[in-house]
Amino acid sequence: MPAKPSNEPTGPLQHLEVISFKFCWPDGDGWITQGGFPRQLAAITTLFEHTTATIVERKPPPPSGCSPLVGSNLDVTPLPEPKYSGVLRKLGLPFWLLRHLPELVRRIRAADVVHAVVPGDVGVIGILLAVVLRRRIFVRHCGTWGGTATLTDRFLKRLLPWLAKRGHLVLATGYDSAPPAPGFKNLHWIFATALTSEEIAQAPSADVWQPGEEVKLVTVGRLTQGKNQASIIKALPALLERYPTWLTIAGDGPERANLEKLASTLGVSDRVRFLGHIAPSSVLSTLAQSHIMVFPTTTAEGFPKAVLEGMVVGLPIVATPVSAIPSLLADGVGFLLDDGQPDTVAESIMKLLELPPSQLAAIGPAARRRAAQYSLENWAKEIGQFLGETWRS
Repeated sequence: MPAKPSNEPTGPLQHLEVISFKFCWPDGDGWITQGGFPRQLAAITTLFEHTTATIVERKPPPPSGCSPLVGSNLDVTPLPEPKYSGVLRKLGLPFWLLRHLPELVRRIRAADVVHAVVPGDVGVIGILLAVVLRRRIFVRHCGTWGGTATLTDRFLKRLLPWLAKRGHLVLATGYDSAPPAPGFKNLHWIFATALTSEEIAQAPSADVWQPGEEVKLVTVGRLTQGKNQASIIKALPALLERYPTWLTIAGDGPERANLEKLASTLGVSDRVRFLGHIAPSSVLSTLAQSHIMVFPTTTAEGFPKAVLEGMVVGLPIVATPVSAIPSLLADGVGFLLDDGQPDTVAESIMKLLELPPSQLAAIGPAARRRAAQYSLENWAKEIGQFLGETWRS
């Protein structure tokens, strides 16, 4: 049994206080928000007798595709969103903190464990207050681990290993063959998911491409330069010389106009569909209408849920070897790109299409079996094990 940190309270882990930068919106008597956070929060509440959540309220109207924040004995009490953005937000944040400090202190003192979700200024504030108030701290880092792009990234790169050394629990979203920070026993990798075992088992299956058919490619993600959707569009002319090909792009973002212009310039606009943002409930059915998923990201991903969702419906996946992707696609489940260049993307897709039909057909079932390991239930179970190993009462 590991020794209790001398600066931490002892006793059972009954009350969890969650502090996150996540935006939420009022919805009747409750609250709603985007992404996988509602499901992950609900899963975490099953590990504690009582969970309270402090997140940030944004003024209506909410975007489409939001889900309610519910859980086992969960109370959600948002704080008003800090004003402005960018530099002005940073300048105003101390005044926001002074205004809400008594309430934050009260909530943190009442908890047995403080769960801070970072990066994000509200989560960092939660960590610092929990240190001062001598609470157990459980951090989940959901960005790019070890990043140095911002001042917050550089601060967290030093703070989180220090917390782990002091007996707190730090989970970094992603995976690598090496630990996130060697030598820190309380600092671990954790995968990311928002799909239950039942949803994975009942997900639709993509059809296996057959010679002579049109090739249906799909990619999912925010439309940014780092996600590199431009490389797939640039690969289309070479692919179209050999196969009738369609590309579906699901997601939205600042690069959409540039990507649409690129498709027009290359003369492939009639072969590219831009779906924009799609609701989480529609992602699997959208993916299942394609033959191959392409994910040539150049961004240091944490744990790319889009790749996992492609595996859930049994798609062969062509992706760059970033973060957890080599582990996900090991043993023939997918194809790893040498780089994200258009020629490499086109060549890899063509090699995949040239596989013997039996080998191509075997990829889908193997991908689905691998994906079943990454259910929301297994995610919560793994977190529960880390909590138990860190603080056995």
